[in-house]
Amino acid sequence: MIAPIVLAALLAAAADAPPAPQGHVDDRAGWLPADKARDLDDRLTRFEQQTGHVIVVAIFPELPSPSMEEFTVRTAQAWRIGRKGLDDGVVLFVFVKDRKLRIEVGYGLEAQVPDVVAKRIIDQRITPRLKAGDPAGGIRAGVEALIAAIQGRPPSAPAAAPIDADVPPPLAEPLNDPSGFLDAPASPRLRDTLSRAAETTGCRFIVTVYPEEPARYTGNYHDPDQFASRSLFRLYPIASKQSYDDYYRTLDAHPTGMLFVFIVERAPLAAVGGYFGSGACPREAVGRLVLDRVLLPRFPQDPAGALEAAVGALVEAAQGRWSPPAAPTPVVTPEPPVGALSRAFDAVVAFQIGGLPAGISFLVLAGIATIALPFAIRRSLKRRESFWYAWLMETLSIASHFVSSSGRTYSSSGSSSSSSSSSGRGGSFGGGGASGSW
Repeated sequence: MIAPIVLAALLAAAADAPPAPQGHVDDRAGWLPADKARDLDDRLTRFEQQTGHVIVVAIFPELPSPSMEEFTVRTAQAWRIGRKGLDDGVVLFVFVKDRKLRIEVGYGLEAQVPDVVAKRIIDQRITPRLKAGDPAGGIRAGVEALIAAIQGRPPSAPAAAPIDADVPPPLAEPLNDPSGFLDAPASPRLRDTLSRAAETTGCRFIVTVYPEEPARYTGNYHDPDQFASRSLFRLYPIASKQSYDDYYRTLDAHPTGMLFVFIVERAPLAAVGGYFGSGACPREAVGRLVLDRVLLPRFPQDPAGALEAAVGALVEAAQGRWSPPAAPTPVVTPEPPVGALSRAFDAVVAFQIGGLPAGISFLVLAGIATIALPFAIRRSLKRRESFWYAWLMETLSIASHFVSSSGRTYSSSGSSSSSSSSSGRGGSFGGGGASGSW
């Protein structure tokens, strides 16, 4: 029974996969400029003509499945990119709205493009350019790196400059938004709040919102609080031959609170924060409480409101009037007892084969087995085989034929090599790949 069950899973997966691409670049989101997409398709067509290996770029508007890896493996397997028996296909999946991507590697190219190489291509070649707003350049850089890896050539050096060990020079305006994250009404309102805070407390608050995690900007100060403290020291650098006592007196003479927010994920929105204060400004322990209990919990739902609330809390703390809210207590709701019948029913409903409910998969299998019955009887009589063996073999044969005929044929925009790759219909995936986001 195991073989028919596996076949039922294959049938369900093939039926659930999106239509196969009609070229090497399939931009279903309309994300790339048309001329750039054509140039990239031509590049991949020539590569297939020269080597036989197939690379496909598939760009979707959004991820249609909760699990990216499950979707990409299932889809690449259904599309059968690569040649039969060689399994030499690679698919670069991009999901624009989710800002995620994944490389799936056929079994035949795992030695040339192992997981660590695929991950390095994503992190060093593709995502830096996607974050910079250059999708065509990022995809092209990733494709060229994949071609180099498949051909055994060392990739060219990344275009990005190495990250400095120190933090970037601090931005000294009351509100700094290099991420462009805050909307137009929120920015002037927050600047006004910061100006009033400086007048009422004597503390100069500087709020900065960065679009990525601290490690993206510095080699040594990855902790957000360390990043904030080092930024304050760069804002007021120590003078030559100045003692540390004199230096800290200088800091106290310039009361400053450095508040940083780093956006580490946009879908769903998530952030980390750091704070450091000098002079009359709230100290680090208070700033940490403001971050953990006021700013960060509210930030995903209301970024501007969370920043305003955090500045308000720091102002009250500088005036000695702030009491931190209690840490939220997890609410545990007791679950009602579940009877044995309910558990059995839930198990049947949850069980799936190939992404479909088990009942549907078994109905498909039963239908194929029924069709195979007369052929099995004829085979058993003609070859003098066991009826059960003949029935199993005929069921496998019909199921295999059905899967082969239902799959969409991959073509390569009319190139002479596309017919060879589509007729091979043999790309097997699932053993290697890597994921990333930007």
